[in-house]
Amino acid sequence: MRWFFALCCLGYSAANHAGTGSGQIVAFTPVALANGTEFFVVTLQNMTGQPPCAGGVGTPPFRFALSAADPKYKTTLAAMMAAYFSGSSVYAVGLGTCNTYSQSEDLGYMCFNGGVPC
Repeated sequence: MRWFFALCCLGYSAANHAGTGSGQIVAFTPVALANGTEFFVVTLQNMTGQPPCAGGVGTPPFRFALSAADPKYKTTLAAMMAAYFSGSSVYAVGLGTCNTYSQSEDLGYMCFNGGVPC
């Protein structure tokens, strides 16, 4: 039974390895593909914990992506644009998956540094 529990925990931790980012936004790209798919890709100053799906040697830098199909897309897009153009620092956490855009981790949540902790 202990082995079963240990294997379950190991699988959970490996499957849910999520990256984090903090600092100013250094790259922000809204994307609209010909098939109608919309999303944005963002890179922060300090990015750590890159999941395997988000790239490796010879791939673009580690970044986050958020699909327009996500319920939080509009508010997060507005916040990211405000932070990008004002130079404000943000904190972001990924989901450990790359379903929105290959080699870009799906964005879990983002908040501004300072004020209410996230």
